[in-house]
Amino acid sequence: MTTILVTGSAGFIGFHVSKRLLAEGFRVTGLDNLNDYYDVNLKQARLEQLTANSSFRFVKANLADRAEVKRVFENEGQAKTEPGLPLRLYNVGNNSPVTLLDFIKVLEEATGKKAKLNFLPLQPGDVPATWADVDGLACDVGFRPQTPLREGLRRFVNWYQEFYGV
Repeated sequence: MTTILVTGSAGFIGFHVSKRLLAEGFRVTGLDNLNDYYDVNLKQARLEQLTANSSFRFVKANLADRAEVKRVFENEGQAKTEPGLPLRLYNVGNNSPVTLLDFIKVLEEATGKKAKLNFLPLQPGDVPATWADVDGLACDVGFRPQTPLREGLRRFVNWYQEFYGV
């Protein structure tokens, strides 16, 4: 059985990717540093759902710490589980570009609130639009995201409002 390492497994995308992979029969090692960028209790609640599945293993680690990442790959990575397999990294997205302003507009519609925008000059390395090529993910794992941005954000906002009672 193939083991897949999912970074950010306690976050929104990582959690849902992990759930789907587990449902498809994969073993999943979830990695997250559980930072307080948003509610840590929410992250813990997601991990409780994932760890209820015996095919899920959680590792608390920070990807910004080289020594931790090395330890994770030595202990959890391909060298331990399936020697000789190539390492593959996947970006999960909708396979089409979305500008930040488009994203904000959709989020405003979903929340019914107007964002306060403060435009600053682009920083070195900033790009006007970005998207994830999901072809490798679809080919290797059989998963191709299908939810359009507008619907996904609407569902996320509904869930968030229900979860937090706002």
